[in-house]
Amino acid sequence: MSENNITYKIANIKDHYELVGEVILLGDSQKKTLGFLPEQAFIDYAERGSIIIAISSKFKTIGYLLFAIKQNNICRLAHVCVAPEWRKHGVGNALISYLKKTTTHLNSIIVKCRRDYRIDHFWESNGFIAKSEINGRGSTPSTLTLFEYHHRLSLLSLKPESSKPLAVIDLNIVIDIASSSENESKALLSFTYSDEIDYRISEHSYTEANRNKDKDRRLQTRQQLDSIRHIKICNDPSIINSILSIIGKSNIDDAKQLASAIHNNAEYFITKDTGLTCHSESIQREFGIFVFTPTEFIINYCNLAGSDIYFPGYLSNSDVTFRPITQLKILDLFYEYKGANENKSSFLTYFRIKPSNAENFSMFKIIAHYSEIGMCVQLKSDNKLTIRVIRLKKSIKHMHTLSIHIIESILQSCMADGIEYVSVTDNACGRLVEQALGSAGFQIRNGFFTKPLGKGFLSTSDALKIACIHKDACFNTTSLIDLEHVLWPRKLDDLKIPVYIIPIKPAWASKLISSRWHQLSLFGKHYAMMQTRRAYYRSNKGINIKSPGRIIWYISTNNKSGPSKCAIGLSFINQVEIGTAKELYKKYERFGVYTWNDISKLSSNDSNTKLMVIEFSKTEIFDNMPTYNFLSSTINDYENRNFNPVSPFEICHSSFTKIYRTGIGHAK
Repeated sequence: MSENNITYKIANIKDHYELVGEVILLGDSQKKTLGFLPEQAFIDYAERGSIIIAISSKFKTIGYLLFAIKQNNICRLAHVCVAPEWRKHGVGNALISYLKKTTTHLNSIIVKCRRDYRIDHFWESNGFIAKSEINGRGSTPSTLTLFEYHHRLSLLSLKPESSKPLAVIDLNIVIDIASSSENESKALLSFTYSDEIDYRISEHSYTEANRNKDKDRRLQTRQQLDSIRHIKICNDPSIINSILSIIGKSNIDDAKQLASAIHNNAEYFITKDTGLTCHSESIQREFGIFVFTPTEFIINYCNLAGSDIYFPGYLSNSDVTFRPITQLKILDLFYEYKGANENKSSFLTYFRIKPSNAENFSMFKIIAHYSEIGMCVQLKSDNKLTIRVIRLKKSIKHMHTLSIHIIESILQSCMADGIEYVSVTDNACGRLVEQALGSAGFQIRNGFFTKPLGKGFLSTSDALKIACIHKDACFNTTSLIDLEHVLWPRKLDDLKIPVYIIPIKPAWASKLISSRWHQLSLFGKHYAMMQTRRAYYRSNKGINIKSPGRIIWYISTNNKSGPSKCAIGLSFINQVEIGTAKELYKKYERFGVYTWNDISKLSSNDSNTKLMVIEFSKTEIFDNMPTYNFLSSTINDYENRNFNPVSPFEICHSSFTKIYRTGIGHAK
C-alpha cells in the first residue's frame, strides 16, 4: 500500500506474531490518549487474531487496531493507533478499510471516541455514523460519542423500497416536527394520505446532529432520528459532486443529504432549505427526484398522485377475475400494454415457450367491473409460478387499490394450488404493481420480485434460509415483524407480540374480513387470505389494545346460516388510535365498510365521543374454525383462567400457537 510514495502494508497480527512486542510498545507510548491496557490484554487480543497492524517497508510496526466480536455480531473497536511520525499518510484509513473487508459477515462496527479529541471527521470519512453519546468514566469529565458503521442493511430493509413512495426528509423537517409550535412540517404526518408515504431519513442526519455544541440538543435530536427509519449514506463522489455543481460547492451537507435520497431511489426529498428548493427544477431534470417544501409536497402529492392512492373501501365494490385469453393477437397486446421504451421483440420474448411447457403456460385478461383492466402471462413448473407479464391499463381509476387486489388474488390462487414460490420477471409491470408486490412481501432477488409461500410456523433459522438472509443476522421485534412480512402467511415462532381474541358480529365480519363472504362459502371454498388494510371501530373502554399485535376474530352468536361461536380467522394489527368519532372517521373513511351512520350509532350520535380504531391487515380465514369449547379449554390449560368473549380478550403466546395451528389444520 502506498500513500504519497510512502509504502506500508496491512496485515493480521497472526501472520506476524513476532511484532506483538512492537504493538505493545506503541500502545504504551500513546496511553495518555488511549488509556492503559495491560500487556496480557494485548497478548489475548493477538491470540484471538483481533489485532490488525500496519507495517512499514522496513518491517516496523507503524500502527495497529484492536477489536473484539461482541454479542449480536457486532465488532467493537478498542484501539486505533498510528505512530505520530506516520500520521496524515492514510494509515488509520487503511486499518479501518482492512477491518471492514474482514468483518463483512457481521452486522456492524462500533467505536466510542472522546468528543474533545476532535477527530469526528475521521470516523465520518470512513462511513461511521454518530448514533449516541455517554459520559466518560475517567476522573476528568468527558463525553464519548458512539460511532457505528453498518455492514448490511437491517432486516427493516427486507421490504422493497417500492412498497410505498419513498420520501426522504431533511434534518430541519425532523426538528420542526418535534417542536412544540405549529408548523407546516407537522402536516406531513396528518394529511389525508400520510400513511401511504414511506418517510425516511438519511443516516447523514446523525452526522449533522453530532455537530451541535449543545449536548441536550444533540441527545434530543438523536432520539427523534432513532424513531424514524433510515436510508444508507451515499458515498458516491460522482453524485455528490454533480449536486454541488448545481447548488454550490459550499453546501456539502445539503449535497450529502440529497445524494442519499438519490442513491436510495427516493421519489421525493422534503426540506425547508431554500438552498435546495430554489434549484428544485434543475435537480429534478438531472436526477429525477422532486425537491419540495412540506406544503409543496402535500399539495403536489394530493393532486398528482391522489388518483393512485390506496383506497380499500373501493374493494367491496370490485371483483377482480382472471379470464383465459382464447384468441391471441400478440401485437394487439403489445400496443395496448407495452412498457416505456419497450420494443416488439423484447415483448414477444414473454410469449415464447418450449413445447414441453405448453400445458403449463397460461394467459389471462384481468377483469374488474366487467371491463378489461390488464393482462397476465404465467408459467407453472412443479410447485413454482413465474409471472412473465403483468400489466395494467393506464387509464383505470383506483389503480393502486386494484393492483393490491390483483396480487392478493394471485397469491390466494397460488396457496389453493399448493404453489410454494412465486416470481415476477416482468421488468415493465409499472410502479403501482411494484408497490403492490412490495406490500405483499415480495423481495427483489437477482433483479426480479420473488416470494416464498406456505402455511404454519417457522423457526427463525428456517425463516432466514427461506428468505436468503445471513444466519447470523441480528434481531429485534421490528426486524422479526419485517421478516414475517416477507414470509406471510407463515408465522415466526419467535415473534411474541400481543394477541387478542376480539368478538365481532357476523354482519361486520362479512364486510370487514371478507367482502366476498358469500362467494367463499363461508370462507371454506378457497384458501382465503387478504392483504387488504381495514379499520375496525370500537368503544374506547376495556382492555388497552397495543400495536403491533394480532387479532383472532371470534364470531358471536349467528342467527343466520354460517359460523357461530367460533374463531374464524387471524389478522395483524398495524396500529391502534384513539380519538373523537369525527377525527377517526375523517382519517380512516377510505378503509371502507363503516359509514358515518355506523360511527354515529357507535358514538351515540356524539361526534366528539372518544372511540378506538384498529387498523389491521394480513387476514387469513381458518380452514378449521376453533369452537368456543376448544378456545376455552386451550386458555384454561395454558393460562388457568376462563375465556369470556364479551370484549377483547388478550391471550398468551402458547394459547395463540395452539389455536392458530388448529385453525390452519396444522395441529400438533
